[in-house]
Amino acid sequence: MLRFALIGCGQHGRNAVMPGLLKHAGHVKLCAVADLHAENLESAKALGCAVYTDYKQMLVEQRVDAVYIATLQEAHLEQVLAALAAGLHVVCEKPMAPTADECRTMIEAAERAGRHLVVNFETRYHRHHQRIRQWIGDGRIGRVEAIHVQDFWDGHKRTGCMAERRARLMDRAGGLDCGIHKIDLVHHLCGSGQWASMEAMGAWLGEEERLLAPHIAILGRLDIGTLVTINASLGYAAGIKPRPRQDLLTVVGTEGVISLTMDSPSMQAYADSTYKATLYDDAGDEQVAAEYPNHSIAIGRLVDDLASYLESGTCPPDLPLGEAGLNAQVIAEAANERAVATRLRPTAMQQGMTEV
Repeated sequence: MLRFALIGCGQHGRNAVMPGLLKHAGHVKLCAVADLHAENLESAKALGCAVYTDYKQMLVEQRVDAVYIATLQEAHLEQVLAALAAGLHVVCEKPMAPTADECRTMIEAAERAGRHLVVNFETRYHRHHQRIRQWIGDGRIGRVEAIHVQDFWDGHKRTGCMAERRARLMDRAGGLDCGIHKIDLVHHLCGSGQWASMEAMGAWLGEEERLLAPHIAILGRLDIGTLVTINASLGYAAGIKPRPRQDLLTVVGTEGVISLTMDSPSMQAYADSTYKATLYDDAGDEQVAAEYPNHSIAIGRLVDDLASYLESGTCPPDLPLGEAGLNAQVIAEAANERAVATRLRPTAMQQGMTEV
């Protein structure tokens, strides 16, 4: 049984990470929780966990094997380094850090400490994505030549009780706070290949005060030849009351296609003009719908994979180690920088239309 401590018991820590460790992981135990705000610790205390407002004191006093870090990304570097220095394995929330350089510092520290550093790219653990990766690996649709992703949701509303949290996400990573999952997923589904080229443009959807784009489109190509498009948004429908969402994935191969529509959900593969198969042989759409987008279930599977790695010495194929966090951050940074560089203010767009 892998003994865990948790740093960060805010919105995500309480509602996703704690249930993942307590309910959906079979081989880990949550022993202690730290958060700067004592009121955030009440639920952990009620569950019998030791609680701290100073995470450094927790690292000294608690005999644990690993730490899950669920704080804001600008705090990750200091906390990851402290946990590694204490001899602990680390699971770090995405984005791994604000910069690729900080990601590299974390990876180097983990190597020196002889400990594992894992990044919570939990979408790898959704059953539909695991089945798609299996089908690609089996060659069911031939050589993959294009992957298209569309992930649109509102990332909380611009006003109301979650507006402050939304603003923090926007200022740190824009639409790629969650979209970074899709950057990682593309690489993971392909099983190999690095980004060889990339362009990006953004839309601000009325949030002109934001530096980074809440709505971003990425066009790129991997060095194995695969064409990639990623459309990611935390601004979609953020200014209206309804909460529509679009989560689409299309994988195009030389001998077939895979189409995933999660808002339905519908998961199908077409191997030729006469053959059509669901991606699920062992679970129906109802089970998939119940799991998605259940962060806790996926987090439980991820930490169980870390426990398995420590026991067997063999890295599970879905476990996202620090290098995956670095690779995704490099692309996210470059995409955000490109979107800002090509940004057109509303007045400039209006002027251009007038001149035309």
